[in-house]
Amino acid sequence: MILITGGLGFLGSYIASYLVSQKQKVVLTSHRRTEPLPFLKEAVASGQAQVVPCDVANRDEVLRTVSDYKITSIIHAAHRPSYEKPRNSTASPIITLSAT
Repeated sequence: MILITGGLGFLGSYIASYLVSQKQKVVLTSHRRTEPLPFLKEAVASGQAQVVPCDVANRDEVLRTVSDYKITSIIHAAHRPSYEKPRNSTASPIITLSAT
C-alpha cells in the first residue's frame, strides 16, 4: 500500500489518481482537508483509496499510519501552509521510517 502525504491537496490528489488508475491501493493523509476532490471520490468509495487524518509533522502519527496500513512506499506531497522561514533552517524535514 502506498502512503501519499498531502493526498487530498492539489498535487497529492493527482498523484493518487494516477496510482489508482494503475490499480495501486493508496492511503491519503491530510491534516486540513477531509473531503477528497471529485475525481477521487469513486476510488475512496471502492476502497482503492483511503483517507486518513494525519499530521506528518507528528512522527508518532506517521509511524502509526505506516504500521496500521502496512505501508510499503511513501510519496511526500504535503507542504507547509506558509512561506515563513523555518525556525531551525538546518533541521531536516525528512523523517526516517523503518517499516517492520
